Order: sequence, then structure tokens, then C-alpha cells
Amino acid sequence: MSMNRRLPWFLPARVFLALALAFVPVPALTQESLGIAVVVNDEAITERDLAARLSLVLALSGVADTPESRRQLLPQVTRMLINEKLQIQEGNRQGFGTFRIDRNETYGFVERSLGLGPGELVIFMEERGLSLDSLDDQLTAEIVWGELVRARQRQRPIFEAEVEDEYQRMIAAAHEPHYLLAEIVLSVDDPKEEAGVRENIERLADALRSGGRFSILAQQFSQSASSSNGGDLGWIVHSQLSGELAAIVPNLRVGYLSPPIRTLGGYTLILMREIRPGYRVSDADIEVTIRQAVFAVDEDAAVAVERVSDTVSPLSSCEDLDSLAAADGGPQVSDTVTARLTDLQEDVRRQVEDLAPGTAGTPVASAGEVRVMMVCDRVEHGLPTRGQARNALEARQHDTISRSYLRDLRRQAFVDIRIREAR
Repeated sequence: MSMNRRLPWFLPARVFLALALAFVPVPALTQESLGIAVVVNDEAITERDLAARLSLVLALSGVADTPESRRQLLPQVTRMLINEKLQIQEGNRQGFGTFRIDRNETYGFVERSLGLGPGELVIFMEERGLSLDSLDDQLTAEIVWGELVRARQRQRPIFEAEVEDEYQRMIAAAHEPHYLLAEIVLSVDDPKEEAGVRENIERLADALRSGGRFSILAQQFSQSASSSNGGDLGWIVHSQLSGELAAIVPNLRVGYLSPPIRTLGGYTLILMREIRPGYRVSDADIEVTIRQAVFAVDEDAAVAVERVSDTVSPLSSCEDLDSLAAADGGPQVSDTVTARLTDLQEDVRRQVEDLAPGTAGTPVASAGEVRVMMVCDRVEHGLPTRGQARNALEARQHDTISRSYLRDLRRQAFVDIRIREAR
């Protein structure tokens, strides 16, 4: 069930909230009634709220604003507003009742995204009769929920052993094919929701096939942590894919959308943005930091080389060279030099190309001296880093906490959906 054309990829969708409101004036709303559409605990979502959000989504997503597209997206918009209401209510319970966004900071980001100057967003919206309060409400829900989830993350620290395991796994998988993916995830929190969620994911797939922008729909509807970045998952290697995704993703062409995939937690749509082969190391990728020690000698070259070799073999770091240099008769030690292997002189490159960090090379004798190179550090550019490993673990943890937290809130809440079409 591939799309018959390539899907465009847009900038991360954090700017959606401002963009949507910026292009949908109040008179464009199709509902003026303040009739109650949904009750969430003791708070109401009005028909006007639903109509306004539908207009926002349609305006920015690229989906034609027709009665059919409104019908298709109404259940997901309803769920989105319910989730936002629950998030704000939880924020109030956890002490965020007086939280207010910093307009200078938050609007500044939006202004830069829109190409506006400082302070121009307020003028821009007022000239079009747009609601700053509505913008503030949506931004507040996103920020408060992020703080609530991060508070729970802080109670579950990620240990260095976990980071090292993830790093080693990423290094081992670096030579596999890499896929640049984006996702839309709808959770199935209760078996009774199965049919409805399946229908909703199909509606989103239809909207995308009709020209909808993936990043906008992901930001609005996806229940994964990646939604704040328009569904962006970054580069994923084959071994990172779950069994269900591994059966589908390798067969997707660039720019094409997967069919809805049933996973352990619900349903997923995957967009293949780019494919590249696994990492292949070359000298141009390897950067070394090196130092040289020069020993003055007055004995036979072979004897001098053996003596110097015995002296440097116990060393385990470039700092050890400094201690050696400080001793009587110690060598002269150079400053550190950092360079790619391809940029080093041939004789130097041969001495250091196979050395591990903290290892001294083979001593080389010349007139009245013996030179030794030591590698202080070695970096293979293009390979994953430990920082990336930690980020990956934190992102998965954030996603897991966010889903379970929101699922618990929904299960405990009183939600009365009064518009049949929104269920």
C-alpha cells in the first residue's frame, strides 16, 4: 500500500502551533456554537474548540478542507483535545496551575521560524484577528506535559552501564543499512479500542495519500515522543527495528509510506525519508590526537631503540609522557597535534594508524636520537558516540513514560463524548 508519489519532508513541526493559528483567522471557523462536544472530568471542550482545531490542522497539513476530510479527522482531533485537557489538568494537580509561558522566549522561537522580526508575531496575529490566548493555551499544554514527563524521568536515572551497552550495540550495528524514518503512532490502550484505532490510522493514511503533510499530522496526532519533531526518528539501523517493522521497512522506497503496522503498543505508519549503506571506515574518517617524545642517545642505535622501547612500553596515556619528561635525562615531549590520518606525513601516519589510544608506537632511531609517537585519542567520525547512545536511551524512556502516564490519566478520567461522529 505505497503512496503513488513521493511525500515531501518539512522542517520539524514544533512551529506548527504558531503557523496554524497564523494562517487560520477566526471567521474561517465552521462552528460558532458554544455547545458542549466533550466533557473531560469537570471541564468542557466546545463544538467551537473542535471546529477551530479542525480548521488549523487542515490549513497546515495540506489536506483539502472538505466535509469528508473533516469527518475523517474529527475523531483524532477530538482525542488530541482530550489529551491536552488531561495534560493541563494533571499539570494543575502537580503545581503548574500558575504556569505561564514566557512570550518573549516562546514567541521568539516562533518568529524566527516564520521569518518575522522580534515582536512582530503579536502584530501579525492581531492584524488577522487571531487569538493569542488560543496560541498560549496550546503552547502551555505542550510545555507542561514535557515538564511532567521529565520529572518522572529524573526519578529513573539511566546508568553508565546502560549507556555503554547501548553504545556497543550501536557500534556493532554501524555497518548495517541505515534508514531515515518518521512515524505516526496511535496507541491501543484497551482491547475495546482496537477497531477504532485501526480506523483512525487508516484515516490518517488516507489523508497523507491525499496530499497531507506528514510532519504536521504527526505533530498533531502521533502519540509517540517523536511527535514534537514531526515524527522524526532520525537514522535507524536494521537491527533496531522491531520484528513487525523489520518485515516492512526494508521494502519501502524513499518517499513512500508504509501501510498501518500493528505493533505491540498500537498502530504505526512509517515514512521512508532516506536510505544509506552502512558505515565504512576510511583514513579520512579517522582523527587522531598525537604527541612525540624525542630521546637523546649516545649509544648504538639498536641498543638505544631497545632501551627506549622498555621505557615507554609501561606508559598508558599521553600524560605519562609529561612525567617521563620531568625526570632527569627525560625526553623532549611535543604539544598535542590533532589531525585526520590522511593529513599526516606518510612516515608519521604509518607509525600511528594502528595504535590504540594511550599506546606508544615503535621507537625510530635517527642521528643521536630516538623518536616515539603516542596516540592520545582516536575518533572515527561517522560512528555513533556515547552521547548519541545516551540520547537514544533517554528518548525511548521519555516515550515509554509519556505513553503510560497519559494512558493512566485516560483510564482514571471521566470522558463524555457527546458528538457521535467524534467517537
